[in-house]
Amino acid sequence: MFGQWIKIIFILALLLNLKSLAQELMPEHGAWTFLYQKDSVAAYFIWYEKADNQNDGVVVKLVNQNNFKVNYNFDLIFLADTLKHTVNVNGVLNPNEIKTGSTQGLFWVPFKNAISISDIGVYNFTVIRNLKN
Repeated sequence: MFGQWIKIIFILALLLNLKSLAQELMPEHGAWTFLYQKDSVAAYFIWYEKADNQNDGVVVKLVNQNNFKVNYNFDLIFLADTLKHTVNVNGVLNPNEIKTGSTQGLFWVPFKNAISISDIGVYNFTVIRNLKN
């Protein structure tokens, strides 16, 4: 009977250690790929093959790590072989807010006709403290 309790305790301890190890190995932002960071505002992206059932798409996530509201503005650049597509991205992030997805204006399908995205970049990333409430 005592031996069974030792086995149970050992198994529980092993499972708890594996769970903590998995959390340590898991990146903070999961599948998101780091894109850029400035003044404690970070940008990440996920690339989706056939996002609209035919063309590649990109979703951006913005993370404000500040304890104050900020205005952000940057150009997001998509490249595909000899093609280039640029969109201006701007808005407001509340303190410690995370924005992502199409409802926040952070999803694009930049090329049609099944042209693949080869690179994603950022240009003129600016962050300004928003003094309005």
